[in-house]
Amino acid sequence: MSLVSADGHLTIPHGTNYIDYKSWEKWGVDEETVKTVTFPATLTSIGWGAFIGFNSLVTLPIPATVTSIGYGAFQGCSSLVTVTIPDSVTNIEGSAFHGCSSLVTLTIPGSVTNIGRHAFRGCSSLVTLTIPDSVTCTEVYAFAECSSLVTVTIPDSVTSIGDGAFCGCCSLVTVT
Repeated sequence: MSLVSADGHLTIPHGTNYIDYKSWEKWGVDEETVKTVTFPATLTSIGWGAFIGFNSLVTLPIPATVTSIGYGAFQGCSSLVTVTIPDSVTNIEGSAFHGCSSLVTLTIPGSVTNIGRHAFRGCSSLVTLTIPDSVTCTEVYAFAECSSLVTVTIPDSVTSIGDGAFCGCCSLVTVT
């Protein structure tokens, strides 16, 4: 039985609590065919490089059971348009969404305290960004090369903005 339907929908098996780099290989999944994903309620962590190279992935509803998004988890998912990050996530590690060049909609929940190195670098379709009050640090190049980014709202809670955090954001007009 295939975990990927004919229309490109991947259903991660129930009981899976952690996925990381190439976890999908054991399920016989071809990363080029996956457009959407359903995660099981048992999933608590999306680890290092879990979906790296899933170039056809379009939408991503991360379940409320997930507490961390690992390094490079969705790096290079160039077709990814919408990401819903639940309030359960407290940390977005480095390069988590690096190179998600079609990402238009991004909501960072109020539970996140740290945005890692290069986390959203190269998200060149992102137009508006609001960093929640819970964040105290954005690391180096966190939003670099977000060339369509026009508006950024940074709360008073942020005490550290890493070098080059907004490097290459050539459309940036308003920073609050």
